[in-house]
Amino acid sequence: MPLLTADQREQFLTNGRQSDRDHVPVVKFFNPVGIRTWLATELDADGDIPGVGAMSAPAEPRIVP
Repeated sequence: MPLLTADQREQFLTNGRQSDRDHVPVVKFFNPVGIRTWLATELDADGDIPGVGAMSAPAEPRIVP
């Protein structure tokens, strides 16, 4: 099962060629058995995803003013 569409892959590669900039995440990956969400921003020509960050939910939900 492919995780990326052709358009997403092209946006990843475009972002990877412009690595000197901060990019908006292209996709969000979820772990169905965990609490982490992964935001991916770019893809290198060799297929590595260097621009990926993990977000965790806080132990207790809270409202930030």
